Amino acid sequence: GTDFEYSRNNLEARIFSVENRYLWQKSNNDAFRWSVKYSRENISDVLDEYSFIDSADFVSFQRQNQTSLNLRTQRFQGYAQHTHLFPAGKTLTYGVRLNYWDYNGQTTFSPRVQFALPAPRNERLSYKFAVGLYHQPPFYRELRDREGNLNPDIKAQQSLHVIAGQEYRFTSWNRSFKWTSEVYYKNLSHVIPYEVDNVRLRYFAQNNAKAYAVGFDTRINGEFIKGAESWFSLGILSTKEDIAGDSAVIYNQDHSAILEKQSIGYIRRPTDQRVNFGVFFQDQLPNDPSFKMYLNLVFGSGLPFGFPGNESSRNQYTMPSYKRVDIGFSKLISLQDNNQYKNGLESLWLSLEVLNLIAANNVISYNYIQDVNQMTYAVPNYLSSRLVNLRFIARF
Repeated sequence: GTDFEYSRNNLEARIFSVENRYLWQKSNNDAFRWSVKYSRENISDVLDEYSFIDSADFVSFQRQNQTSLNLRTQRFQGYAQHTHLFPAGKTLTYGVRLNYWDYNGQTTFSPRVQFALPAPRNERLSYKFAVGLYHQPPFYRELRDREGNLNPDIKAQQSLHVIAGQEYRFTSWNRSFKWTSEVYYKNLSHVIPYEVDNVRLRYFAQNNAKAYAVGFDTRINGEFIKGAESWFSLGILSTKEDIAGDSAVIYNQDHSAILEKQSIGYIRRPTDQRVNFGVFFQDQLPNDPSFKMYLNLVFGSGLPFGFPGNESSRNQYTMPSYKRVDIGFSKLISLQDNNQYKNGLESLWLSLEVLNLIAANNVISYNYIQDVNQMTYAVPNYLSSRLVNLRFIARF
């Protein structure tokens, strides 16, 4: 048999915006910033999708969607912020952001405050604490559900942020380094759930979920090799959501009858990547700084996924981890002699890169193939394997 999917979609977004920003430096210790912004959005969207299974001259349509939509809306936005510098290097910043959208008639009010201070006995160490109520007004994609219908009652997603961080500047090998760390908690409400299919996002177009995100990020950067900036980073994240009304079906032992339906509760969000580790390291020849090398290493634990159309399996499985190593070499050849260019050239830059050096098979998404017996198979889609990139850049 044949699994056939057809899509001929066209989305055009024309956005016009104008903004005025202002700064009033009242004194050396006080600065006021504010802004007003107007934007107009014209959206034209055409959906033409269908899929079917063809087996033994029998066609079973799985999905059909033909929709044409046009949307014209206006937004009015503004913010105000005050920064005050206290003695001993302490800084207080607070402000508010307003947003009005004429499509749903909602006005959002988002206050936030941040306080930063140096450590009492170490001027190289500083701390920051921040809390704020944030709103994310929906754009067109959040309005449109998976069948192509618009929800005029959609509201802005809301998040309460609590953040604590530190920054430490130090010197080693007579060179400057900076180490930053941050721990955060976000309580999200009026969440609009979505699904990820390769690079496509499909929203549910309803504020029917609540969620949270908690994590830790740390990064150290500096000149580990003199004259070449490098960094190491580590991120830990857990984010889950609870969708109202979702349920899992509980069957008896032989699956002949439904015993009950249970609420699924909190499940992993599509961006729930537990560990993210990165290294970008540069080096150069001591006697020839024009010859450079870089090494880029990335590791990310697996993202969640689930079979489409099945609430009980949504984001219940985990993709393989993401692993990638890139290496590159470059040489800068100067063709300038006594302020004169040779053959009209100032310099020539040569670069050789090997991307995905270890040829890792990184899964980006799955194609879901269903046969006539309603059995679904997940077929992985992989990112590019090893790639060699050679570049020449001439500057005149």
